[in-house]
Amino acid sequence: MCVEKTRSRRLAIFAGALVGSVASLSGADTVCAFNFNLDMEGQTLFKADHGTGVIDASASSEWLRPYAGTDLGAYSDDESGLSFGFRSDAANGSGFELSFSGLGAHLLQFAYRSSATGFHECEVQRLTSDGWEVIGGFGDRQNASTWRLVTVPLEDVSGEMKLRLVLDGATSSGSTARFDNMRVTSIPAPASIVALSELGICGLRGRRGAQASTQDG
Repeated sequence: MCVEKTRSRRLAIFAGALVGSVASLSGADTVCAFNFNLDMEGQTLFKADHGTGVIDASASSEWLRPYAGTDLGAYSDDESGLSFGFRSDAANGSGFELSFSGLGAHLLQFAYRSSATGFHECEVQRLTSDGWEVIGGFGDRQNASTWRLVTVPLEDVSGEMKLRLVLDGATSSGSTARFDNMRVTSIPAPASIVALSELGICGLRGRRGAQASTQDG
């Protein structure tokens, strides 16, 4: 489990280095984008502010909170406004689902900030025919209380897609997590081949490195 989380985090970090060049290529389309700047009081379902997509947080409604947002990763000229937040370690294991439609390779990107007490051990999961599969991780104690851009590659999207972001690692009733400027972007075919092959190489190098370390030990 720890090895899988480490590999997922490595891929997500490497994807972050690629996203600037990939997203700027002509033909890259925003499938859906959320700025969370509308009044969220009493709401658990959120339609995309740009494009088509839905966030469902109905299973975590008691921990939902609006907080100040950021312009990090903002779509077009969206203002910083508000962010989509959670509060309390009681929310460990909860989260929300993101649904959209697409074909081919995509990227999920969002701004994330937590308090010093978490949430630091969060996952991005993808619904498959075999159930929920972990495809990325986020949350960093060293960068708590600072907005960070998280990028997760989404391979082989074919029609309806459902993702789940799961919170964990909070240690206090005052722990908070904030999400802002969440976006799913399609990758043009030539760029997707290069980007995803590089991500594969990154993962392969990580596994080979781990095997070499084991043999040396």
